[in-house]
Amino acid sequence: MRKIPQKIREITIGEVVPCPADPKSLRVFAKYDKNLEEILPYLCAMFPRSRFLERLNMVRIDKGKHSIYIFEKGKMVITQVKDEKELIEIINMLLDKIDEAKKALLSGRVVKIPDRRVIGPMDIYPYLPRTNCGECGVSSCFAFGIKLLADEASLEECKSLDYLSMEKIRQLIS
Repeated sequence: MRKIPQKIREITIGEVVPCPADPKSLRVFAKYDKNLEEILPYLCAMFPRSRFLERLNMVRIDKGKHSIYIFEKGKMVITQVKDEKELIEIINMLLDKIDEAKKALLSGRVVKIPDRRVIGPMDIYPYLPRTNCGECGVSSCFAFGIKLLADEASLEECKSLDYLSMEKIRQLIS
């Protein structure tokens, strides 16, 4: 992989490490140049699979296989990034949404923070067998849960999953 750029417009790229959910992909830590506290609710409203976590003053966005965490001070974490090209696409999309959120704020438009329950891997994990057997083709049950949420795996791939657990997971992700 080529060297990741250090800065893309107003976002500075920090640490780039293997992603725990998928070691073949990257987890990227970045920082936006300015405080984002005022526009976090606007950003949350723009993404159907997002949640404003008030106690952390951050927005979590699930977009495809990626989880994107945006904190009030501009810190960002982007998971499951395939390569430099995909990172640049994600960051440019985020910058466009940040610009859109700023315009909405300046226009005086009031936004209601959507009351959404975002299902994450930790919601699914208790219903998985937690044996990390690898029969599904994934290294751990937690990583399998992440792939389920990203529509990259199906419940039927887990040979150790009992019927009741399978139904509970279906309820959670439907």
